[in-house]
Amino acid sequence: MKFTDVRRERGSSVESILNYETKDPDTGEKLFQGQCDHYSILFVALCRAVGNPARGVTGIVGWAPWITKNDLKLRNKRHTLHTSEGLAATRLYGPFGGHIWAKFYLPGYGWIPADPTWGRFAEQENIKLTITKGRDIKIGPNVAPEDNGVYGDQWIPLHDGRINALGWGCWNIAKISVANAKVIHYSDPFPADALAECSIYLYPKDSFENNLRSWRKDISRIFYNKSKSIAANTNIFKNEPKLKANREAYLCHLLRYITGKEKFRRIFDNYLDLRNKKSGPVSTNEFKKIAEDIYGDSLDFFFSEWLKNNALPRLKLNNTIIQKKGQKWIVKGELRQEGKVFHFPVELLAETNTGKEVYKCWVKDTLTNFQIITSEKPVKILVDPDYYVPTIRWMPPQLKMIWDFYPDITVVYGTLEDEKENKKAAERFVDEFAGLNHKIIKPDT
Repeated sequence: MKFTDVRRERGSSVESILNYETKDPDTGEKLFQGQCDHYSILFVALCRAVGNPARGVTGIVGWAPWITKNDLKLRNKRHTLHTSEGLAATRLYGPFGGHIWAKFYLPGYGWIPADPTWGRFAEQENIKLTITKGRDIKIGPNVAPEDNGVYGDQWIPLHDGRINALGWGCWNIAKISVANAKVIHYSDPFPADALAECSIYLYPKDSFENNLRSWRKDISRIFYNKSKSIAANTNIFKNEPKLKANREAYLCHLLRYITGKEKFRRIFDNYLDLRNKKSGPVSTNEFKKIAEDIYGDSLDFFFSEWLKNNALPRLKLNNTIIQKKGQKWIVKGELRQEGKVFHFPVELLAETNTGKEVYKCWVKDTLTNFQIITSEKPVKILVDPDYYVPTIRWMPPQLKMIWDFYPDITVVYGTLEDEKENKKAAERFVDEFAGLNHKIIKPDT
């Protein structure tokens, strides 16, 4: 199936999938089209066809602990649509979205979640709020047998007074055109929301390390771009609650790096266990005690330096020299912090022509000297290659970063080797991707 917005034209029955066969224009492969309700209803039908109990699940997905009253706006013009009789559905505001997934039953285990739209089996993200379970729901004796009108974003085709998914709780039977909304989310103390965001990337276990690294890299890029767009020395988190939430989630990644993966897992489990036992939130001081008891040492530096302010370290690699001594190579250099001083461990990666060697040191002052000894000549030194430490840093260029600065960009090609080929590649890039003229192309000389 191919995800396509067809619900408002075709409904969301199995027939609305199978009666509209199409083909991939590139491969000729047979395809069907649909949205989350189509994916889930087909999944349920296939499960039931082979004797496995299954049902649809409807709810809301989204994660926005930073939401404010100003965010409570209609997300799309179609949310304003009414039926021919002037009726409207309840609507979704802010960063949340409606979604339909599924569950199937295994004896001895119970109902197992599955999300065919997102390609997820059993494991689920912790950003789903279940509203209803099941299909073919009778919504009242006085409902018209059929109505192909539009109920806001939650357009529901009726048949014999029933619907195939009851989305958001109720429909306005009176002609209500104005409603009030208010924020009802109040964050628990750190690390509640931060751990919830961090834990999304801890599963599935066979790919979570790559997921974590990719997330940290993307957030580091966001931190850098934001720092470039505002005045020097301005706190990038002061008026950016979403960015602040990302920073706190990143701090959970940093704590995991400081304590080690196994100890962090125990800290995580003990914190959740206490949160489930208490009638109220777990305070940050209680979390700190759990973390220190399991870590076996003080974590004052983490909670005082990293948690109690909104700054980030600015780290630079300075005065790096490489010397050969006998059969070994020695790399010496400095890690320099600008602005507020933070304590944290950091990895240094030395790349040679045949492999990589990783070293770890602690940064505890404005200037930290380091020395690396390798068996072969290093060709590159990378600081924190896996983005364990949230810092303001320049990121290796990615295509999506081009648009942050477009059209004020310069394309530089190398002249040491293959100069003509490099220039041609730069010209092709500018012609086919950037859509600018060749004046922005410069040789590295």
